[in-house]
Amino acid sequence: MTSLPQGRILKTCFECCGKRMSICYSGQSKARFTCDMSRNHWGDRQCQSFNARPLHELMEWLLFVALSPASIELSLNAAGQIEAERERLASHYRQTVERARYQSELARGRYESVDHRNRLVAAELERRWEAALLDQRTAEESLGRFLQQQPLRLTAQETARIQSLATDIPALWRARSTSGIER
Repeated sequence: MTSLPQGRILKTCFECCGKRMSICYSGQSKARFTCDMSRNHWGDRQCQSFNARPLHELMEWLLFVALSPASIELSLNAAGQIEAERERLASHYRQTVERARYQSELARGRYESVDHRNRLVAAELERRWEAALLDQRTAEESLGRFLQQQPLRLTAQETARIQSLATDIPALWRARSTSGIER
């Protein structure tokens, strides 16, 4: 892995003229960042230009740091923690549905056991049963929405493949068969 390039190349044209820089390629390894906006539009002199190689090396270094096996392992661990938290939330939603079902069954039993000649009590128990059924439906819909929003989980094979690819990225990146566009 290359060392971190000097900070000198990070000076942008924004500090000089405020125009956007472009990259020019002449061959595989001769890339330059140039500020030609004023020259192209008004015939002024070129604002600045520098070799793009140090910036490419910096970007490559940062990419390899982000895709290092340790970073991949941290990301996979974080994904595992997120999955555990989502499972805990799903369990909470399921418990809420069970509680709502229990309450609606309890309200139904109370309504069915009342003497219907006592209309006021029967009407109140019926209202409570309907409210419990509504709470149950709301809880079931919340659980359904939560389960639909679940992201796809990585399988053990996918996780192993990601880990194996993380060790091969520098070799793949530097292979002669890998073009600049693919990088």
